[in-house]
Amino acid sequence: MHLDMTQSPFAADGHWLKAALHTHSTVSDGWLTPEDLLAAHQRMGYQLVAFTDHHAVAPLPEPPAGVVVLTGVELTVPLGERSPHLVGLHLANPWPAGRKPQSLAEARDWLADSAGFWFLAHPGWSDLTTADLLAVEDLPAIEVYNSGCRLEIGRGYATYPWDAALSRGRRLGGLAVDDAHQAEHLGVGWTIVRAPRPTAEAAVAALAAGHYYASEGPVIEDLRFDAATGTLSVRCSPAQAVYFICRSAKGLACIAEPGSPRTEAAWPVDADCGYVRVEVVDPSGRRAWSGAFRVDPAGTP
Repeated sequence: MHLDMTQSPFAADGHWLKAALHTHSTVSDGWLTPEDLLAAHQRMGYQLVAFTDHHAVAPLPEPPAGVVVLTGVELTVPLGERSPHLVGLHLANPWPAGRKPQSLAEARDWLADSAGFWFLAHPGWSDLTTADLLAVEDLPAIEVYNSGCRLEIGRGYATYPWDAALSRGRRLGGLAVDDAHQAEHLGVGWTIVRAPRPTAEAAVAALAAGHYYASEGPVIEDLRFDAATGTLSVRCSPAQAVYFICRSAKGLACIAEPGSPRTEAAWPVDADCGYVRVEVVDPSGRRAWSGAFRVDPAGTP
């Protein structure tokens, strides 16, 4: 049995960057100018901020030392009665301001050609099904947590369609964002990116490689697979539970004793589990999500 950890950020060298990958400024429907939005994220400890206004590419403000900025755009796509949103980062070409794509295929093809990294936003808010996710060809990632959607309508989590797609063999990353349109949404969800250098190019390459995890609070400090024993081990900030989640009813829940949070957990990986990801829940109920790693039951390290 072999667990493919090539997408693990914990095996990569470099810098950890706290990233805001989905934001809105006064260029579209946000409440802060790009300059003020960047300053607000910097005060909250972010080192990577993408500007992803609706159907418009915001001019990038001059970043302060230690902060990386990315161009971006959020596109609303027609899909029957629903309207999925796709987000692109580090754009090689600007999207025509104010224009909406005419089809999912148009938006997807433009992002594949023009964005260094792209993903599907808030599946719950858009009322998307697993079939909808599977219909987006070569989709790199989805938002598994969107704090704006949680705080506005209670549909900020999207782990079920994520797991359903993973169970069907898709490779799909999971991101956390704040998608802040107002002050109370700011800084409530983020993605931690492991980049070899604190530059836009290196950060986007790290995203494309899957070198990140998502969080609304907990820290995943390390995640390692011991090929000799077939055991996946995690170290984390104090947690009330650590879950090893995989296909169907397989996996493991490691629950802390009341009043004694745990900071580590381990699971002998089931060779028939398809994939495995780790979810950490802190004592206040906030969560962090590792990426998903494929399991080859007949493979060798």
